[in-house]
Amino acid sequence: DMLEVKERKINVLQKKIENLQEQLRDKDKQLGNLKDRIKSLQTDSSNTDTALATLEEALSEKERIIERLKDQREREDRERLEEVESYKKENKDLKEKVNSLQIELTDKESSLIDLKEHASSLASSGLKKDSKLKSLEIAIEQKKEECSKLETQLQKQAEQLFSHMNNPKAHEVEQQTGSRTNPEYVDRVKLLEKEVSYYKDEATKAQTEVERLLDILREVETEKNDKDKKIAELERQGGKDQTKKSPNIKLGQGDKKGLGQDPRKDSSLDGGHHLKLEELMNTLERTRQELDSTKQRLSSTQQSLQERDTHLTNMRQERRKQLEEILEMKQQALLAAISEKDANIALLELSASNKKKTQDEVMALKRERDKLMHQLKQHTQSRMKLIADNYEDEHYHPHAPHHQPQPLHAQPQSQAQYPHPTHAQQSPYPHAPHAQHLQHPQVPQQHPHPQQPQPQYAQHPQPLAPHQQHPRPPQPQHPHQQHPQHPQHVPPHGHPTPQHPHPQHPHGPPQQGPHPQHPHPQHPQHPQHPQHPQHPQHPHLAQHPRHPSPHHRGGPTRGPPHAGHRPSPDQDDEEGIWA
Repeated sequence: DMLEVKERKINVLQKKIENLQEQLRDKDKQLGNLKDRIKSLQTDSSNTDTALATLEEALSEKERIIERLKDQREREDRERLEEVESYKKENKDLKEKVNSLQIELTDKESSLIDLKEHASSLASSGLKKDSKLKSLEIAIEQKKEECSKLETQLQKQAEQLFSHMNNPKAHEVEQQTGSRTNPEYVDRVKLLEKEVSYYKDEATKAQTEVERLLDILREVETEKNDKDKKIAELERQGGKDQTKKSPNIKLGQGDKKGLGQDPRKDSSLDGGHHLKLEELMNTLERTRQELDSTKQRLSSTQQSLQERDTHLTNMRQERRKQLEEILEMKQQALLAAISEKDANIALLELSASNKKKTQDEVMALKRERDKLMHQLKQHTQSRMKLIADNYEDEHYHPHAPHHQPQPLHAQPQSQAQYPHPTHAQQSPYPHAPHAQHLQHPQVPQQHPHPQQPQPQYAQHPQPLAPHQQHPRPPQPQHPHQQHPQHPQHVPPHGHPTPQHPHPQHPHGPPQQGPHPQHPHPQHPQHPQHPQHPQHPQHPHLAQHPRHPSPHHRGGPTRGPPHAGHRPSPDQDDEEGIWA
């Protein structure tokens, strides 16, 4: 039994030994596999070490590149900040310069306006002094004539002295009278010569002042042109600065794109640099907006100045128009009053009674008429001054303030022998109806006639309503070259022919042709009316030589002049004034 047990144990142990041997074989196989794996892992570790080394080198290079880029960014940021600050300073300087230049421009323009006004006043004073000089020269000529007359009288007195040598008493009396009369005239002549020299000196002074003011005006204009050039240069510099800023912005944007392409970049650095770039862009846009606003302010100020200038010119033109209308109204009222006085005088002269009352009334009416004529003359002179001032303001030239342009339509010079002062009353509307005549209206008819409507003397000045809607600039005045106002032709029967305005001739005198609308076609064939005297027996026409003859009215001749037509002394005085 023991042996069997031992054999069984031996068998069991052999089986265990076999199992253990198999396990050993398996473990050996596992060891071989593990050794192979260890070898492969060793090769992998060597490869990973080389890869890590290469990666570490690449990382170090990238860190170096990042540091370089950071340095570049910092430099560029500093440069951009410096440029922005410099641009801001330049913008402020430019704004200050523009403001100072605008102030200087306003000052220069105000000084220019003052100088123009002063020059116009000096020109008017020079013209007044010239007229005074002419009048004084005329007075000196008269005094010279008186001196020549006195010299002839002295010669006669000397002859009388030789003849009256035997009568010493008469000789003494004549010497006393001569010594009394002659020194007075000599003193007066000396005083007049002194006055003439004084006025000549004043005229030369005024001319020198005018030349000085013209030089000042030229200097101011040159300064103004220089300031305009400076402003244009500053604007060009501003445009160049904007063009310089734009490539810097493009470079910043390119850097931004290049940096955005870098992999594995720190988000914090990228965000800070992006914010800085945005701030720079905002500052640049603000500078651009400020430059644009300054340009807009400049343009707005220039437009406001132009609008103010136009408003001033419009106000001046309206004021002149109102003054001209007031003067026209006064002139029309004076013409109506003169026509009434002339009608009353003609009626009193037609009456055959030679009473003292009628004569006194006629004399009083004539005096009143002369006063009205004097007032009308003054109004015409003031109106002419106003028109001349308007013309000088509209056609002002700084280098030739006394330049007188030639008239547009000069008439022939055959009218010089008949002075006609009423031509100086030309209205600023060349084609206006003929309402400013100094011609005396004719005698109103005393009987009603169905075919002959009586003229209304209160309606003698025709209204200017249709032509005031289209005003024209005033034409240059000349007493004998332009005749835009034609006095109405007076036929022998005493009725003035109606004048028709011709709008088809706006720049010259209307052509006077036959009038088919004449209200009195059969008037000369009425001998049965004794109240219609013929022209040779008309006392009013004979006593008023101021009616201009048809051949010097600016139109075609219609007949021979009146037989009794002679220039009156009033006309001679007016010719001297208007010359």
